[in-house]
Amino acid sequence: MGMSFAPIFPRVWILRQDRDTNILRIGFVASEVVKHRGAVICAAVSPYRHTRNQVRGMMRKGSFIEVFVDTPIGICELRDVKGHYAKARAGELQGFTGVDDPYEPPINPEVVVHATSDCVPADNARLIVRYLVEKGLPGRIRAPHGNPYIQRTLIGWDRL
Repeated sequence: MGMSFAPIFPRVWILRQDRDTNILRIGFVASEVVKHRGAVICAAVSPYRHTRNQVRGMMRKGSFIEVFVDTPIGICELRDVKGHYAKARAGELQGFTGVDDPYEPPINPEVVVHATSDCVPADNARLIVRYLVEKGLPGRIRAPHGNPYIQRTLIGWDRL
């Protein structure tokens, strides 16, 4: 079951403090799920190292896996269907990550995938899943009862 935090947390990405608060909220919710033996995947723009490390600190040791999707800014701009980069470059948006606000790459992420113009998304997904398998995580994840898609996915991980 997927969930979007957008309805829960308003669009707060203008000020650094607002972005940090948003990431910390997402991290808190994720940490609560993890405390109850759930698995969480959060795909949030979290540009500041300090904030990501704060979220890591909310989790029990070994349960936070940082995946750095290393993407050149030009590729981000090409993939921007909402036109945010163009608006930021035109001065219509202030404090936009990668334009007039920094992105601080992680120093030691658990997994690095490269999202370039010639990357294959399935190959990047395999890198992430292989890492999880090496750490024995699929065996610790319980598929929701009666969800054959999740069960097949977990069973199929050993073949990647």
